Amino acid sequence: MGFGTSFSKYSSFVPSNTISRTFPYGTEVEIFSFKALQKNWKESTSSYEKEHVTPYFYNHQDKFKIFNFQNKKNLSFLRWTIDKMNDLKLVQIFVTKIYSRPILLDDIINLLIREPSLIRINLDDEVENTFKNIIKK
Repeated sequence: MGFGTSFSKYSSFVPSNTISRTFPYGTEVEIFSFKALQKNWKESTSSYEKEHVTPYFYNHQDKFKIFNFQNKKNLSFLRWTIDKMNDLKLVQIFVTKIYSRPILLDDIINLLIREPSLIRINLDDEVENTFKNIIKK
């Protein structure tokens, strides 16, 4: 099943890539219908679940079909989220050096393969070595 127009038929289906992480941080996706969100609001007794929304789905798996989709290679050690100044610097470099739009995961990976020193901008040396080992496989 694709996640396009047919998704609206599955009000209890919650696809995500956050349960078992294989994508870089900053590329998290959790998809749910408005009906699922309404169910959360009506049935949740926790203010935390009402504020953060998705924990309700994971805490009530008897009511929702949770599906975790994974990347072919585990890239969860990479950070493309913007939490710190160095994160912002790295993303600005992605935008400057990658001309195609939209910028896709493969575009960034190819840039990092060509310029692995970019990984050091917001990560440590251990991550750079992990990346080199992953792209060899």
